[in-house]
Parts: sequence; structure tokens; C-alpha cells
Amino acid sequence: MKELDFSKENLKAEILKDAKSINLAPGFAATISDKVSDAVEQKVNKLSTITKNDLERIVTSELKKYSADLAYIYHNRDKII
Repeated sequence: MKELDFSKENLKAEILKDAKSINLAPGFAATISDKVSDAVEQKVNKLSTITKNDLERIVTSELKKYSADLAYIYHNRDKII
């Protein structure tokens, strides 16, 4: 099994890219990416191991607090054509 390396900066960039795709205001998107990446980092640091699915679930649940549309886009990013 491949070890997953969490990067707060990469997560922020992914969230901002997804937010741009649904035309969220840049300031709102930046605030969301900061708050979500901070919360996810805290949760990930408490875990000894994490899978990609675990990380996706945590990020999606945090995103739902701010934007259901953005959470949907993030969760389904590899499935949307």
C-alpha cells in the first residue's frame, strides 16, 4: 500500500481550483480553503495512518460546512466529465 503524504498547500490549491470552476468569489474561496485546510491538517495530525478515501471524506465533510456545491465538486472531481 502506498503511503499518503498530506500537503496543506496542495489541498488549498485543489480547493481554490474547484472553487474557481463553480465561480465562487475569490475572497470567499480563499477563506474556505484556509479554514478547511487548517481543520483537515489538525484532524490528519491526530491520526497515525490515513488513506486517500479517509482524507477525501474528511475534506468533503469540512467543505460541506461552507459550500455544499464545492463539497460535491471536490468529492466527485475524478468522476465528472
